[in-house]
Amino acid sequence: MPSTERTEVFDVGIDAYFQAVKDFKSYPEFVKDVSNVRIIKQYDDKIRAKFSIHVIKDFDYTLDLYYDPPKRLWWELVRGDIFKMNNGSWTLKRRGKHKTEVTYALEVETKIVAPKFLIRQLAASSLPSMMRAFCERAKELEAEA
Repeated sequence: MPSTERTEVFDVGIDAYFQAVKDFKSYPEFVKDVSNVRIIKQYDDKIRAKFSIHVIKDFDYTLDLYYDPPKRLWWELVRGDIFKMNNGSWTLKRRGKHKTEVTYALEVETKIVAPKFLIRQLAASSLPSMMRAFCERAKELEAEA
């Protein structure tokens, strides 16, 4: 099963970055290809959310998302049109008042028959811009506070 991981340090506070990651309903505003997010149920220790994405065509998938603010958020696939597996995490470490080390890890397997190296390469190539989009959103949240 293809997996990828990337770590970067951003000039933004850990609380704001975590807030951007956990604000699932706002993803369509700043995350490429995400067209809708619907919170299905909120539990004490997790959120179940349905994500709609557009990658050549529309796909839906549902995740159980767990969190330990402001250090970690992780998820597991419940069901999905395109995924057999979609498990991953955000891990954040404070590196100063306005510096955060961000690690994004993803383990994914699709129902579409494709070489695993290709799926891994596609996931890895989109990570830098996606992580920067979350940083920009976090900076907006800091400015609003």
